[in-house]
Amino acid sequence: MVVEECSNIENLEGLNNVTTIGGYMEIQENNNMTSMNGLESLISVEDVLIGYYHNVAGSNILPSQNLSLSDFCALQNLFTNGSYADVYLGYNLYNPTVQDIIDGNCSL
Repeated sequence: MVVEECSNIENLEGLNNVTTIGGYMEIQENNNMTSMNGLESLISVEDVLIGYYHNVAGSNILPSQNLSLSDFCALQNLFTNGSYADVYLGYNLYNPTVQDIIDGNCSL
């Protein structure tokens, strides 16, 4: 799943019923996105990339360069109860670790 250069979206609401992504999730260059809301039901994904970062060996979840993204609480269920391989969070307004998200320190 790739969400890239969507300047009009603020979150991922509408994806509330998605439980599994059979590959990687890449979220980057969405400058008005403020939260990951909409992915609360997600429990399985190979890799997560949120922010701008390419060529991460074996990474399938990529969130990057989402300049307003500061709320990752919707991923708490995935990281606490689900399955995932690699996670890269960088170049967002807030860049918590997976442990931060699990512990509830998931937003500014």
